[in-house]
Formats: sequence, structure tokens, C-alpha cells
Amino acid sequence: MKIKLDENVPEQLAGALSELGHDADTVILEDLVGRDDDAVWLADQESRRFLITQDLDFSDIRKFTPGTHAGLGQRAGRHRPTAGASRGFVRTSACEG
Repeated sequence: MKIKLDENVPEQLAGALSELGHDADTVILEDLVGRDDDAVWLADQESRRFLITQDLDFSDIRKFTPGTHAGLGQRAGRHRPTAGASRGFVRTSACEG
């Protein structure tokens, strides 16, 4: 699966996803840090990647209608997750997927 991690998700998660066979990229690697959501979304959709973010602005299903894009996953929480928590998220996602 092609995945992009937003800047509010630990960059180490990209390595963990790659180890599971995913093509993981990050907003940081694409030099999109600090850009507005529209710029991040456009870059994400041009590359047809599933976006993982903690940004609640992406939760508006009127703007990000399910089935009209490559996918969008949101991690709940106000704080940036630790690398350990992110690895747990990857293991859980791998088991559910």
C-alpha cells in the first residue's frame, strides 16, 4: 500500500510500515512541512497515497468524501504519539488488514 505520513505523525513510523512491505513516504521528506492542508492533500492525492494524520481538519467528510480518494486514516489524540505507540498502531493495523 502507498502511504503518506503527515508531519504530526512520528517519522519513524515510515520505517516500520516499510518493513511490513508498504511504500511509505512522509510530508517531511516531500518538504511539505508547514504547508496548508490543501497543499498536503493535493500532493497526497497526486501520488495516490493513503494519508495518516492527527489533523482533525481532515475529518470533514463533506470535503474528504469517502470513496473519492486513496484513503485517509486519523489517529485520535491531542499529543504527538511516541514511536512505541506508533509501532503498536502498525502492528494492530497489520493484524486487522
